[in-house]
Amino acid sequence: MKFASPCSHGWRGRTNVTAGWGGVGGTLAATAGIAPYPTHGADSGELIARANAALDAVSAKGETGFRFYTGELELQASKRHDRTASLFRAFQEGKFEM
Repeated sequence: MKFASPCSHGWRGRTNVTAGWGGVGGTLAATAGIAPYPTHGADSGELIARANAALDAVSAKGETGFRFYTGELELQASKRHDRTASLFRAFQEGKFEM
């Protein structure tokens, strides 16, 4: 299940739920990215984008838990985007060999 809450504190999250059957227990795992208002954004769009960056940082490590947004997260995301765009352009231009 995925959900997003565009409320004033910019919280974003994901949950994984495993239900039990026939007496067997289950697990609940949660991951959250947090970008508090007004410190990390003046409107819901900024807050959600920054909470997403924090959420992605936790998720990329394969962890559950939470992380607050920092400017470093946005810089890292920008660098990843640039690398991906460069690889895509190189692929389109036939610069890969096998």
